[in-house]
Amino acid sequence: DAYRDRIARADASAIARLQEAGAICLGKLNLHECCYGITSDISAFGPVRNPWDRERVAGGSSGGSAAAVAARLCFGSLGTDTGGSVRAPAAMCGVVGLKPTYGRVSRFGVPALAWSLDHVGVIARRVEDAALLLHTIAGPDPRDPAAVARPPDADWVRRDGEVRGLRLGVPREHFWEPIDPEVAAIVRAAIARLAAAGGDVCEVSWPAAEWGMRAHALLLAVEAAAAHRSLLATAADRLHRTTRVRLAQGFCISAADYLRAQRARTALIGELRRLFTTVDLLLTPTCAAPPPRFDELDDWWQGSPPRASLLFRCCGVFNLAGVPAISVPCGRTQAGLPVGLQIVAPPFAEGLALRVALASEAATGDDFYPDSLR
Repeated sequence: DAYRDRIARADASAIARLQEAGAICLGKLNLHECCYGITSDISAFGPVRNPWDRERVAGGSSGGSAAAVAARLCFGSLGTDTGGSVRAPAAMCGVVGLKPTYGRVSRFGVPALAWSLDHVGVIARRVEDAALLLHTIAGPDPRDPAAVARPPDADWVRRDGEVRGLRLGVPREHFWEPIDPEVAAIVRAAIARLAAAGGDVCEVSWPAAEWGMRAHALLLAVEAAAAHRSLLATAADRLHRTTRVRLAQGFCISAADYLRAQRARTALIGELRRLFTTVDLLLTPTCAAPPPRFDELDDWWQGSPPRASLLFRCCGVFNLAGVPAISVPCGRTQAGLPVGLQIVAPPFAEGLALRVALASEAATGDDFYPDSLR
């Protein structure tokens, strides 16, 4: 409720660039409160419902962005991704979600959740549409100190989807256990299709991903608490209790633990850099489980780790590393729920990720139109 009546004083850079290119901005979309959640069920405007099954979550935090695209309400949408908040809802709603390299898109005008992890991303029905949106909003901006002075690649929107000869690495650690067996089978089938198309698929070892997830959670907690310190001091009663508790937890983490997490982050980035000397891209599930029903959420948050962590455990390490990652629909469960394949590239190699995403999209051959809308 703290942001219910908030009206922006100026357009964010990403919005301004879309409008300059002729885009028609239809309005704001619902999301998880403070961008701090994976389910988009906590919001002053009510829960975001998944167009594939309106009794299920749409993912988060950019749940409204993914649901609107899946429901054909718009050509595409923007979202922020701090730990999977573009890719996860895209996977759960059967659309394409692209998180670019850290600094590729200006965050000027975008409320922060965690400064060193926040990325502005795009959601669209098709890979080509996502490429067009990213090409439009990417580029340097002196108003965002993290924005890199690197223009967008004109080739992004003209990729051919050729994967022959590309080295596609599948990490053996972290991403495949725990995981819903049906999701694992669907994603592995998508990887097999890329191999059949000529991709050189191989298993790789990246043990840093497991402890990288813990480092990501710690850094996110501290930075989110700092970013919302003023809000907690002046309007805590207007926040949902769950949001209040999560934000307050960040103040309980010591400076020493924060620095240890930053050192772990540096080590993870080094390991990933070395990994990208042996493979061109990484392939993983986007979410390790299908979207849960709203009436299941209380149970999904029980335990340590909670089952709900299956929805985001494959994503956060790539925010930590700041590398580009795209989720593309790759199949559906027996219950008809979409599943996403995550394609991860080295820094500033968005074009490479888009190329493989195009190949996967073509090989999957599903229009991913929700049955509830037919």
